[in-house]
Amino acid sequence: MTLRRNLYSQKFKNAPIKPSYGLEQKTRTASVRLMEKYTEYQIVNEYGNYTDSLRLLYSDFLENYRLEKLPDLTFEDSEVREASTLEYLKYDWLSTKTAFLDVIQIFLDYASDKKALVNEINTLFELDNFGYRIINDEIAKIGSSETFNNVIIPAFKAIASISFENAKHELQEALHFYYQDKKELAIKKALDSVDSTLKYIVTHDDAITDKDIKDKKGNTKSLLEKIQSSDYFNNPANVPLGLAIEHILCPLRNKIPGAGHSKGIRKINLSDELVELSINVAAAYITFLIKRFKHRNP
Repeated sequence: MTLRRNLYSQKFKNAPIKPSYGLEQKTRTASVRLMEKYTEYQIVNEYGNYTDSLRLLYSDFLENYRLEKLPDLTFEDSEVREASTLEYLKYDWLSTKTAFLDVIQIFLDYASDKKALVNEINTLFELDNFGYRIINDEIAKIGSSETFNNVIIPAFKAIASISFENAKHELQEALHFYYQDKKELAIKKALDSVDSTLKYIVTHDDAITDKDIKDKKGNTKSLLEKIQSSDYFNNPANVPLGLAIEHILCPLRNKIPGAGHSKGIRKINLSDELVELSINVAAAYITFLIKRFKHRNP
């Protein structure tokens, strides 16, 4: 059995444009059921002793949180015992949202089918309008679900298709900085992810003979020239497709204090919409460029 997006009842739900970042009890409970579903049992020695994913998760979580054990539970008959991992996850008076998300991420290493679990957790979070997703085995905060699904996810998939860690981390950092309200750094990392993609292409496409990619002032423009001269932006209408990088992303990074230079004494108020535009433009270019690269280098 799997979670479904297309049930009749879902058609009448009007989810808000932006997801909620509050963790509801129904999401906790459903997540616990998914973890139970993907718990794996393993024989650990010749005597037939076994362990399971939840026991491994328990030890891993305690080690990462520097804890000796999970909180105690007191029952009606006055029995007191340590909470199980699933009990810890299920109740908001035992675990915070942050701890809940950390446990979910750690469990990916022990699930019987990590790919299936990721798909179901992300579906659950989407259906419950919970503003987080698992991306490349890490928890990420998201903005508009529609934009995330149609723009950001394809960029991460494109990056994964060439196993390129630099651009992945920089795009992840752009999202993290945005939701930490470090908007200038989010814009910087958005362009950095594009720069890294351009460098990858220049380095790996044999049709590009000029492979000088040393970091220097105005390097993005130099990288774009190499890409453009190799027909990456070629199109029937002869539209200069790289203009949004050169005339939107670069100036935003270079001219906004704190993005490309020190913050100075002026206080700059950046709107969410402007930062979202920067990240979305960067993600769209990454997807486009990597698809072109793979088409040219099958």
